[in-house]
Amino acid sequence: MKRIALLVLVLATSVLAQESWQPFASPEGRFQILMPGTPQLIEGGFRAVTGGGTYTVTYADLGAEELAEGPEAVYQKARQRLIGARKVEERGFREVPSHGLVCKELRYVSAPRAGHPGDSGLARWCLAGGRLYLVEAVVPRGMSSSEVLSFVGSFRVLMPETTPTPEQ
Repeated sequence: MKRIALLVLVLATSVLAQESWQPFASPEGRFQILMPGTPQLIEGGFRAVTGGGTYTVTYADLGAEELAEGPEAVYQKARQRLIGARKVEERGFREVPSHGLVCKELRYVSAPRAGHPGDSGLARWCLAGGRLYLVEAVVPRGMSSSEVLSFVGSFRVLMPETTPTPEQ
């Protein structure tokens, strides 16, 4: 009986967590995505923190010099910066098509800490029109990856003619 009650609680919590995800569009960032709760403005993007993880979208306009090196060099430099800054262990780096763009995706883990199992992260970079986007989810190790995949997979770059205005 306790197992059934626990299963019901887990399923109900999962449904409630999914219901709190809302479409979010950034006209200045020229993107849309599903975000948990209300994202907060951070330098260069937006972040939402839930009990289950941290979900972030950042973007930067690249200069002509960076773009001249080509997309692969841009992605490799971004990957190296993230791994170095976070001191994480890479678990995979691959090309991923995403809504008409060719993006790169990094899976990584952080080391366990006292009382914490460490984190799993999924970072996806997309280069569009001279702008580099980073869509990233960081969750405790062992947490289901379905929300992470839904978050990252829902990201879309908006072309200027499709960017929502405040009136929409």
